[in-house]
Amino acid sequence: MCDSDGHLDADGAHALLARQTRLQQEARAVLADLRLIACLEGVGRPMPVGSFVTGLMAWPDIDFNIVCRDPRPGPIADAMRPLFDHPALRRVSYHNLFGAFNATGNARDEGFYWGIYYYADGDPANPLWKVDCWFLPEGAPRGELDLIHRLERELTDETRLAILWIKDAWHTKPSYRDTVLSVDVYDAVLDHGVRTPAGFAAYLRERGKPDG
Repeated sequence: MCDSDGHLDADGAHALLARQTRLQQEARAVLADLRLIACLEGVGRPMPVGSFVTGLMAWPDIDFNIVCRDPRPGPIADAMRPLFDHPALRRVSYHNLFGAFNATGNARDEGFYWGIYYYADGDPANPLWKVDCWFLPEGAPRGELDLIHRLERELTDETRLAILWIKDAWHTKPSYRDTVLSVDVYDAVLDHGVRTPAGFAAYLRERGKPDG
C-alpha cells in the first residue's frame, strides 16, 4: 500500500477510496433493508453521524444519534420491536448509561444505547454490520454535529486519504475504539499534520496513548 519512501501509493489510495464508497453504498442498503429510520422516528429524531456521513468509512459501522423529548427504555424498545422479526438480525445489545450507570460521570456520555448487528441476506459469510444507536434527551451536550461540520469545511483530498489510511491500519488493533478513538485520528491529521500510520503512532506515544 505504500512506496519505498513510506508514502501511500496510487494503488493503495484507489483501494481505500473504493472501499469507502462501497461501504457507504452498502450502509444505505442496510438501513433500507432494516427500515431502521422508520423505527427510530417512532421515538425521536434520528440523525446519522460519524464516518457514514463524512465519507470516512473503513469498516461496516453506522452511527445514529436519536434525539428524544423523553427517552425511556419502554417506548424505545416498542419502537425497535419490528427489527426482531428481521431474518438478517444477528443480535441486539442494550445499555442504560444514565445516572449511576454512566461510568464517566460526564453528561455527554449519558443515553440509552442500542447496538444492532446485522448480516446482509442473513448470511454469516457476509460482513457483520454494526449500527450504533444513541437515544439522547433534547439538548444533550454531544459534539458529533460540530465535528461533522468541521470535517465538511476542512477535509481535502490529501487529509481524507491520510485519515482513511490511518483508520485502515488501526481499526483492528486492540486499543482502537477503547483508548484510541477516531477523534484522535482527526486531531492528528487536521491539527498536527500527521499523514501516515507511522506518524500517528508517534502522535499517540507523545500523548501517552498505546500505539498498538
